[in-house]
Amino acid sequence: MSITSSELYQCSGLVSSIQANKKAVFSKYLQNADFAISTDAKTSTIDKNAKYLAFPFFVNYSNVILGIYSEGEEHASSDRQMMVKSTDGGLTYTKTVFFENSTGAYDFSLFEGVIPDGGYTILKTFTITNNAGVFSATQTSFVNFDGDNFALWSAISRTGGIDYRTGYANDRVALFQSTDNGITWTGKSIIMEGAGQMVSEAGIVYKGSSDFVVIVRSSLQDNNRLYQVESGNKGVSWGTPTLLNSEINGTQPNLVLLPSGNLLLSVGDRSGSSGVSGGKSSYFNNNTGVNFYISIDGGASWNSPVKVDGTYSTDGGQPCTIKHPDGGDRVYIPYYARNDVSTNPNIYSVTLTTTNL
Repeated sequence: MSITSSELYQCSGLVSSIQANKKAVFSKYLQNADFAISTDAKTSTIDKNAKYLAFPFFVNYSNVILGIYSEGEEHASSDRQMMVKSTDGGLTYTKTVFFENSTGAYDFSLFEGVIPDGGYTILKTFTITNNAGVFSATQTSFVNFDGDNFALWSAISRTGGIDYRTGYANDRVALFQSTDNGITWTGKSIIMEGAGQMVSEAGIVYKGSSDFVVIVRSSLQDNNRLYQVESGNKGVSWGTPTLLNSEINGTQPNLVLLPSGNLLLSVGDRSGSSGVSGGKSSYFNNNTGVNFYISIDGGASWNSPVKVDGTYSTDGGQPCTIKHPDGGDRVYIPYYARNDVSTNPNIYSVTLTTTNL
């Protein structure tokens, strides 16, 4: 295999870049020669206005991209949940106000013709169902379990007809399950306790053979270090948490099992200097931004980071990676990012394919 200088954007973890229609090569470790390649990366703006847009949550429903995100005046103070739908793999979007906080009103129009009778989907804390053509939403933000009130957080991992997700409360992370298509949630087990440090957002994925992998955000090193925890019995019990090396870090972790069997971890990276300078993004690993990592061995090891986009200061992140409608190991990564000091964050996406070499 030969790689031209115009194709090489990251090698051995020294430099990384994702640019439209370019390629990025990255190694699993600096000391070995295991490589994967990221190709045909395309970025797009999902929504951009004067409001504070953040916290996207997207799904691929029968090859239609559906997603919601918060709109408000400032961080963690939303006025409504906006919604978009794309039927062409993220090239174009239809937008509406899905939920208005002040009135409690829903607009289900973008689900029509997508979710069939008896179907459902889960977006953030909302479960949307179609009952004989009548759409409704059930919202479950918190679940009481083991003496704590846990905030439900992660994307959904479904296996055996059961939906699973994580939640966090008082420096603990727990596993929750729903056997009625997301209408009600019950606690199943404690995944990890902080033991004096904060643990919160946790991504989860089921990789088969009763095995769950969970990546947990901690308060170490400016809230940027990650732990990995695994279960070999569908979450009945959990192994000892492993602190990942300092190169594998970030906030709001999200996990996806790709068709190849590879795992993809995406995070918001709040370490280093600002990833935006002079209105332009920096793709170096010591800048803030949105990163992803690949594991070709089921989570036993992870490659060095590849930066999807830079963010101004620490205001951005929460990638919600989903499988792209094109299939294969192509993914769609929505995220929010603030591109310069004078603006609020907006909602963006990058679409790319990863392949083992």
